[in-house]
Amino acid sequence: MNTPYFETRAGSTGSTLLALAAGALVGAAVALAFTPANGRETRAFLGQRSRRLAGDAAERARRAWAENGGRVTTALHRGYIEAAQTLKRVHPSANAPRVS
Repeated sequence: MNTPYFETRAGSTGSTLLALAAGALVGAAVALAFTPANGRETRAFLGQRSRRLAGDAAERARRAWAENGGRVTTALHRGYIEAAQTLKRVHPSANAPRVS
């Protein structure tokens, strides 16, 4: 079968993410079922923990963009230029976007 690489990888990535999400839900349900704290304490703990994790994730994303954002932007721009040039070569009559 001659399937493009990205289609093959997309299916396995989706399955992996689904399995990860299912595992996380099962783990959370088991943890809540066996927790010694009452509902109010558990909700407060989960709220604090989720806010801390969200803040950590946002900070890591900011640092990653600060360190690599220029390279990402450059790579996207180069890809855009390549795609526009390829479209012009393959379909000369097509209205390809202007390349700057």
